[in-house]
Amino acid sequence: MPSCAGFDYLRSPQKKPIYPRVRGQRDGDLMRGRGNILAAVMLAAITAGCGQRPGGLYQRLQSHQESELAQAAVDAGAANDRQAVPYLIEALEHEAADVRLFAITSLRRITGQDLGYRPWASPEERQAAIQRWRQWWGVGPATALSAGE
Repeated sequence: MPSCAGFDYLRSPQKKPIYPRVRGQRDGDLMRGRGNILAAVMLAAITAGCGQRPGGLYQRLQSHQESELAQAAVDAGAANDRQAVPYLIEALEHEAADVRLFAITSLRRITGQDLGYRPWASPEERQAAIQRWRQWWGVGPATALSAGE
């Protein structure tokens, strides 16, 4: 396992909360409902940039392994890699919500757009948003990005 602050925290015997406790909050409240999404984003932020990963970014963005694809989506966003946008749009269709979340988070960071996509929405709503993404990106990356900025 690579050595970085995020992984060191996970191995630490004295784990302390990395989020503030809210009055009346019980243990585990953060992990219910959409708190899972927050936890996934926090883990991605902690582990982003922890050493080089094998394989090129675009190869990893086409991976069939959920964890590799999710990490590649995070890496694309961290690198602000506009060439990764078509791969990230395809990742919006993934069956795993965490992959979809990381893909839309990276797309938002790279393009400044979300086009109404929500990773936890119904399949029909997600499909409509994915079509908007494909149309938006299809007008040409330079035109689409300048229109969104």
